[in-house]
Amino acid sequence: MKKNFPRFREIVSCTAALKTTVLNCEPALKQTITYVQKLQTTTGGFLSMAPQPNIRLAPTLRATSAAVRALHYLHGEIPNKDA
Repeated sequence: MKKNFPRFREIVSCTAALKTTVLNCEPALKQTITYVQKLQTTTGGFLSMAPQPNIRLAPTLRATSAAVRALHYLHGEIPNKDA
């Protein structure tokens, strides 16, 4: 049991450091959530990149799946669930 104690201490210190890092990244997380939410179209799908006036984009299953997973992991809301 004594062999595992130093490892446990390392895990606890790494967890505390990670928690501090996540709390310091709060504004960046909110910006990321906002960016992903803005990629949603009126039909409910998500675009793979921000819309630009000279490029015609259509939502894809891959982009929609990635956006929904990202919002889930970041604890964000899907803006228009009904679409």
